[in-house]
Amino acid sequence: MLGKALKFQVLILMILLPLSVHAATSPVLFVVDSSGSMWGRIEGTEKVYLVRGALVNLISGFPQNTEIGLIAYGHKKKDNCNGSELLAPIGSPRDLIINRVSSFTPKGKAPIGLSVDSAIKQIKQRGGGGTIVLLSDGGDSCKRDPCRSALASGKDIRIHVLGLDLKARDVPRLSCIAKNGGGKFYTVNSKTSLSSSFALLAKDISSTQSNKQDTDQPSPVKKTADEQVGKLVSENLQGQLKAELTTASEQRAEVQKPVEQKAVIQKAAVEKTEAEKVAAEKAAAEKVVAEKAAAEKAAAEKAAAEKAAAEKAAAEKAEAEKAEAEKVAAEKAEAEKAAAEKAEAEK
Repeated sequence: MLGKALKFQVLILMILLPLSVHAATSPVLFVVDSSGSMWGRIEGTEKVYLVRGALVNLISGFPQNTEIGLIAYGHKKKDNCNGSELLAPIGSPRDLIINRVSSFTPKGKAPIGLSVDSAIKQIKQRGGGGTIVLLSDGGDSCKRDPCRSALASGKDIRIHVLGLDLKARDVPRLSCIAKNGGGKFYTVNSKTSLSSSFALLAKDISSTQSNKQDTDQPSPVKKTADEQVGKLVSENLQGQLKAELTTASEQRAEVQKPVEQKAVIQKAAVEKTEAEKVAAEKAAAEKVVAEKAAAEKAAAEKAAAEKAAAEKAAAEKAEAEKAEAEKVAAEKAEAEKAAAEKAEAEK
């Protein structure tokens, strides 16, 4: 434990420390596509699950003094061009943001322009600059120009764009957002390129943060105070800090574990639903075939029955006509015989 005199010296010197040591770096606001097309797959895995896993790892790797926020779009209703929502305001607890990453399900359209407007507004309300990271697998589907929206970012806000398995027509529709927002454009067509793009993205954001901090150097007096505080901190305090960092790392792992488990469960549920859908479609097709065969069989049996009835009626008619002819012939023969006998008697 520190003595009272040492504690007092540390307190005085901490007051002289530059504010940049304690102040948070410029914020990072993620804008994530959750439109229906995110159920598409890259190398057999749904894009929504790939993005969730990569995003959790990226957010977990940021320094604790980096304030992060989260916006999602397309997750509310199937046909909704107002479906953009701030799920985690900038500066929210890290575990809350990680949990929110897996809280939305792809459903509807892609109001990218609206979401970019909202992200820029969120950062500007804080009175400073920041970074916006847009993750999308296509262009805006709500008749709004996100490239024009990006122009409002100004020099203090950078917009990076990560395009997932894009069609050719969507590349210029997304790359212009990064260009107008002063950021970089990344394309992802495989799991490998997803990992490399996220690594480059993290490096670029980190570089931006470092450059911002370098522009605010402490005065000589504050720098001396900082060095003296470092000398005054005892080995026990350093050990305590190390223990706290270890605990924080373990807690973060515990937070990530249920998120990953939830992603696995959700993936299994989606696969089960898809399998049930395929089975239902197959059963419906088999039913149609069976009903068609039954109808054809019934029609054939009806035709055979009608043919047999017609043949029977024809046979009965022929038999009746034959009997009638034989009766007429018999009557005629009888009449002729009677006439002959009468003639013989008269003779």
